[in-house]
Amino acid sequence: MADGPAGLRVAKSYYINENGPQSTTGALPPTLIEYFPDDIKAWFMPKIPEDAKILEQYTTALPIGSALAQSWNREFAEICGDIVGTEMEMFNVNLWLAPALNIHRTILCGRNFEYYSEDPLISGSFASSITDVSKITVMPMLLLNTLLPIIKKLIVTSAVVMFLKEPSEKSI
Repeated sequence: MADGPAGLRVAKSYYINENGPQSTTGALPPTLIEYFPDDIKAWFMPKIPEDAKILEQYTTALPIGSALAQSWNREFAEICGDIVGTEMEMFNVNLWLAPALNIHRTILCGRNFEYYSEDPLISGSFASSITDVSKITVMPMLLLNTLLPIIKKLIVTSAVVMFLKEPSEKSI
C-alpha cells in the first residue's frame, strides 16, 4: 500500500532483514519526530542493525491533482497514471491511496492541493484519466474493496424486491 498525491510515495531509504524491506525512518516523518523529546524519539525510530546495508529507491514526482486539472490535458493525466501503474509494479505495491477525488468546498481544507477541481465534471474526468491507464494494477483492489460489497447489496436488494413482488403479482 502506498499513497502520494504527487505520484507514488515510498520510503527513500530502507534495509532488508528476515521480515523483508524495512524503512529507515519509521512510520512518522523525520520532520515531525525531531520535535519530540529524545526519550520519546526512540519509540518511533526503527532500530537498524549495524551490519544492515542501506538501500535507496526513488519514484517519479508528478504534478499534484489541481495542477493536472489546470492543464486541461487528459492525455498527460493518462501518462501520469501509466507512470504510477508502472512504479506500482516495480515496487510491488498493490494499493494506491490516490487519486483524491473530492470537490474544493472551502479554502480552509488542508488537502485541497490533492483534489482536481471545484467542478465535478473536471474532477471526474481527470480522476478517470489517471486511473484508466493504471487499471491493471488498481482495478483488482478497487473491485475487491469497493465494488464487491456494492454488488452484494444490489443482489440482496434485488432478491428481496423480487420476493416481495412475487406474491403480489400472483394475487392479482
